[in-house]
Amino acid sequence: MDFGPLLIQSNHLMHSSDFDHWFPFPLDESSPEMVFGIQVLKQCEPLLVATESQARELQIKKAQAAESLGDYFQACTDSQTAQLLAVRYLRAKHPELSCVADDQPALLSLALQIQEDLVILEGTSPHRLIAGAVFFPSGWSIADKIGQSLQETHSVVPRFEHTLQRQTDRLVTHLKLDRPVWRMNWGVRPSDQLDQSPKWSTMIAESAKQVDATNAGTSCFFRVERQTLSRLPDSGAILFTIHTRQWPLVALDKKQFKHLYQTLRNCPDETLIYKGIAAFHDPLIRFLEKML
Repeated sequence: MDFGPLLIQSNHLMHSSDFDHWFPFPLDESSPEMVFGIQVLKQCEPLLVATESQARELQIKKAQAAESLGDYFQACTDSQTAQLLAVRYLRAKHPELSCVADDQPALLSLALQIQEDLVILEGTSPHRLIAGAVFFPSGWSIADKIGQSLQETHSVVPRFEHTLQRQTDRLVTHLKLDRPVWRMNWGVRPSDQLDQSPKWSTMIAESAKQVDATNAGTSCFFRVERQTLSRLPDSGAILFTIHTRQWPLVALDKKQFKHLYQTLRNCPDETLIYKGIAAFHDPLIRFLEKML
């Protein structure tokens, strides 16, 4: 796929061929509908990646924070040290980041400089979510999740208790210092709005009703999240970063159409509902069949 040049936070230009390295297409012919897919982040690979849409997305974040900050930033009172350590950690990895503002919580101030959303979990079980600046969520809200354990935050994930909980617990419990990991998440949405929190559910539902086999290529968007997890020095807390990117389905190539089609045909109904695809699944399938 060619989506134009990308720019990583170290300010080196990336060619479009590098796209698959930083945001690889997460589906293949063997992909199940829910996959863990954890990989170790190499020392030469950045935690934070800036793309051609950085300026626009930072403007959106700023506007969201000004209009309704509580929807996008929450922090427990005991998270202040972890926030400062998270900022120190990311600035050590990316020294081009500015110092945080004195009049803002540390995690929020940093999140307003980068495209990634940021979440901090306690380092010990039950890994409570203690702070988060989440502007571009896919169907959830930091205001609803703050203070919850890792198990509680994933309670809506289909079959999480039976399929992914043990892997997730093992990952966060044994995550090592200076050995961050990353994974890709995926979805299809009937709107290109980056903020897909529950407060927009009515608008998104209306968009889903408008999808048909003739317009799905331009009205539906393939959405990926590059997620990283790092153990913070000193506190042992866990920093979770989420970088969301999306493209109209027409931007996919034929092989990717095929892999998406096969995955959607094999998805259980509960997974389609969880990912917000069920409402427009049938016209989406008909569109993909035409593209094969």
